[in-house]
Amino acid sequence: FFFKQKTAYEMLRSLVGSEMCIRDSLNIESEFIEKLKELEKESVRIEVHIDKLKEEKADLLLEIVEAERQILLWERKIQLEIEMQKALDPNIGQAELESLKREIHKLEIRLDTVSYTHLR
Repeated sequence: FFFKQKTAYEMLRSLVGSEMCIRDSLNIESEFIEKLKELEKESVRIEVHIDKLKEEKADLLLEIVEAERQILLWERKIQLEIEMQKALDPNIGQAELESLKREIHKLEIRLDTVSYTHLR
C-alpha cells in the first residue's frame, strides 16, 4: 500500500464537493428550522383552540347541571300536584255535602213557614 498524493485539481474538486455538502446541509437545516417554527406556531394555535374548547365544555357542563336541577324541581312539583289532586278527590265528602244541603233546605222551609205564620 502506498498513498498517492492528490493533485491540486483533485484537491479543488474535493473541496468544491465538501463545500456543496456543507451548503446543502445548511439549506436542509434552515428548511428544517423553518418547518419546525411553522409547526410550533400551529401547535400554539391548536393549544389555544383546545383551551377554548375546554372552557366551552366546562360551561356546557354547568348548563347541564342546572338543567338537571330544574328537571328535578319540576318532577317534584309534578309529584306534589299529583298528590294534591288525589287529596282533593271530588268524591270525598260528597255525602256530607249532600246531607248538609238537605239540612239547609229543611231549615229554609222551616224559616219560610215560621215567617209566614208570624206575618199572619
